[in-house]
Amino acid sequence: MMRYIHFNPLDGVIIQVIDGGAAQALDGAAVAALGPGDEWIGMRVVALSAESVAIGPPRIPVAVLEPSPDPQAGLRRLMYVRTARNAELDATDVMVVPDRPMAEDTRSAWLTYRAALRDLGRHQTAGEMIAAWPARPDGATRTIDQSET
Repeated sequence: MMRYIHFNPLDGVIIQVIDGGAAQALDGAAVAALGPGDEWIGMRVVALSAESVAIGPPRIPVAVLEPSPDPQAGLRRLMYVRTARNAELDATDVMVVPDRPMAEDTRSAWLTYRAALRDLGRHQTAGEMIAAWPARPDGATRTIDQSET
C-alpha cells in the first residue's frame, strides 16, 4: 500500500499521512509519496526525487526525507544561558553590597555589569545573549566562556 503525505512546502514539516489512495490536498500543502519502507515520524521533506508514482492520471514525486532538527534544542540552549546569567548575578551579589569596602568607580563598574547581565533577558536567542554578554569589571574570563553551550 502506498503512503502519501501532505507537507508544508516552506519548511518540509509533514502535516498529514494518508495510507492508500490520495486524499484531497490541504490548503497550502504540497503532496508527495513516501518511498517503500520510509519512516516519516520525526522526519521532514527536504527535496522531491525525480522518481514519481502514479495516482490515477497524475504522477506524484516521491519525498526525500531527513530527520527534523530537534525543536527543543534552541530552547534548552537558551535556558542554559539564562541559568548561567542568573548564577553570575548570584555570584556577584557580594560585589555590590553597600557595606563592602571598595572605590566608588569600582562599585559603579560592578553595578553597570550587573545591569547589563539583567538586560540580557531582552534577547530572543542564546546566540544573541552570548554575543551581548558583558566583560567582567575585574577582567576575569566571562562566565559564559568557561562553559559549554
